[in-house]
Amino acid sequence: MAQKNLIIGGFTNYGINQLKPWVLSAKAVAGKNDVVLVVGNASADTYAWLAQQGIIVVPMINVPNIPIHVLRFLSIYEYLKDNWATYKYVVTTDVKDV
Repeated sequence: MAQKNLIIGGFTNYGINQLKPWVLSAKAVAGKNDVVLVVGNASADTYAWLAQQGIIVVPMINVPNIPIHVLRFLSIYEYLKDNWATYKYVVTTDVKDV
């Protein structure tokens, strides 16, 4: 079975306009590979737009008093722990800075 590659990032409290550069860029380079976003908090409109874009959305782990920049990596780790055999290569990026 051929493995796919993965582009993954995480965010909370971003809207469509903030996510659009990352999503469109990730989709452009991903081809038939997976694009996943770990989401802490987002509006229903944002969730709907991500679904329309074909983005796999995964809930962010919620641990009190842990900063978002730590939670996103913990959440990415948890996703990969459960799905590692699916992917050959994984690229993670900061969603805001792309």
